[in-house]
Amino acid sequence: MRSLILPLIMLVALSAFWSCGHRGYDSRLLIAESIIIDRPDSSLAILDSLSLSDLHRESDRALYAMLVTQALEKLHLKPTDDSLIAIATDYYDCHDDAERQAISHYYRGIVQYNTKNFPIAIVYFFRARDIAKENHLDFWAGMSCRGIADIYNSTYNAAEELIFSGEELEHMTKSGVQPYLNYSLLDYAQSLGNMCKWDESNDLLKQVLDSAELYQDYYLRYCSMQNTIHNLILTKRFSDVSPIMLSCIMDGRFSEAGDTCLYCHVMIESGCLNDSVVMMVENLSDGDIIYKKYLKYKIAEACRDVNGVVEGSEDVYNSLVSEFRECMSHTLTTSISAYYDLKAKHSEAELEIAELKMYFVLIICVVVISIIIISALYIVRRQKISVEEKVLLAEQLQEDLNKSRESNSASLDIIRKVMSEKYELLDNIGTIVLYTSDTRAARRKIADAVTGIINDLTIGSGKIAQFEDEVNRNYDGLFDDFKNDLPNLKEADYRLFLFSVLGLSNSVISLFLKEDKIEAIYNRRRRLKNKISDLDETKKERYLKFL
Repeated sequence: MRSLILPLIMLVALSAFWSCGHRGYDSRLLIAESIIIDRPDSSLAILDSLSLSDLHRESDRALYAMLVTQALEKLHLKPTDDSLIAIATDYYDCHDDAERQAISHYYRGIVQYNTKNFPIAIVYFFRARDIAKENHLDFWAGMSCRGIADIYNSTYNAAEELIFSGEELEHMTKSGVQPYLNYSLLDYAQSLGNMCKWDESNDLLKQVLDSAELYQDYYLRYCSMQNTIHNLILTKRFSDVSPIMLSCIMDGRFSEAGDTCLYCHVMIESGCLNDSVVMMVENLSDGDIIYKKYLKYKIAEACRDVNGVVEGSEDVYNSLVSEFRECMSHTLTTSISAYYDLKAKHSEAELEIAELKMYFVLIICVVVISIIIISALYIVRRQKISVEEKVLLAEQLQEDLNKSRESNSASLDIIRKVMSEKYELLDNIGTIVLYTSDTRAARRKIADAVTGIINDLTIGSGKIAQFEDEVNRNYDGLFDDFKNDLPNLKEADYRLFLFSVLGLSNSVISLFLKEDKIEAIYNRRRRLKNKISDLDETKKERYLKFL
């Protein structure tokens, strides 16, 4: 069994090497995470009670970084520094937690989007999308597709926007999470409108409006109205814009500067131009500078102001050219291509690592199997050697018994009496081998008998006490006198003297005393003779004749 310990240790170590331990998190972080979707303000309050410096485990620091960024974004505080969320992405890229890995990459993309760093943002969105799709996380796959579609919308890539808003809707439909599903339908309708598929867009916007009424989602209602008006303006169906739509988008709860542009555009094209509309156009912020210039152009056109029309058309043209150039400066295609090149290299690296792991496992298995085989062969060989040694011992014992028989020694009677049936077996070794057809079985039988004899003659056994009694009875208390005259000897010395009285050879005694080398018996016998030599002549002569 000892020879199997090493392989077992190696197997345990190997399993420990491959196993993945449980990574715990601070309970406060887990509570904040559980409520962040529905109550981001409460989640942020919990997170504000902590600080990054108070968290010592890498897992806690990563989760904290992810949750703070997520809470800020959900509360429309628009984080722009990605140093915090980078802690999360770096950590989860190295640990097996696919959902948090996807979330952290999504929010790192959001932070980059907030700074209008679209080439970097789209890479993180694609990374989040791929992780989510690979792990069947439809909700986060949909959210990542929304981020990608928003970037394409901001850079006027309508065809790409439509593709990814469609994928967003597909994933959100699978997830079934509301109100995100309704808003993904809104995104898809808007993308259709940007691709000049206005009828399809308006049909979907009606469904969105119905969902808004069903769920009493007033912001969703506002968004559907806003997009409907936008589509009607683009198709020059100004008369179809109802007062209800206009009042909805001008509602102070949700209205934006762009809504004022839509309102003024409808009023101008509908022939309702007045001083109020002109004032509203003049007060438009620079955030909608192109639309503002376009509306000024339309006002000049409506007022038949030729110079105003010429100047306005030039301003609009120059602004459009400038914005187009800015859009062209965002190298989205290059970023995406670089991302997939990097992903391909990463996959190749992972494949190489997997192959190395496989080879490592195979080598370990081969080593372990080899050790087991070698150990088994070693055990078999040792057993074979042990059998041969014990057969030789049996033959030596038989020779010792024959010598005792020839000299009519009392030791023969002692051995015969104490060993009983085992003596008969040893006395008939030749007969056993001769009349047994299976020589191996015969040798095994002899070896088993010798093993029993060795066990019987170990220190402290009952057979030893019987031998001592018989030696005392046949040799006038010889063994007790020897122990009294030499009281400080080791137990092995007493056994050596006892076996010598029985007439056993040094080779037999060495096995009974479990000495590996027969020289040890010679040395012990010599030391014992030296100690006996210190006794008086009578005692010395009495004991030495047996040694």
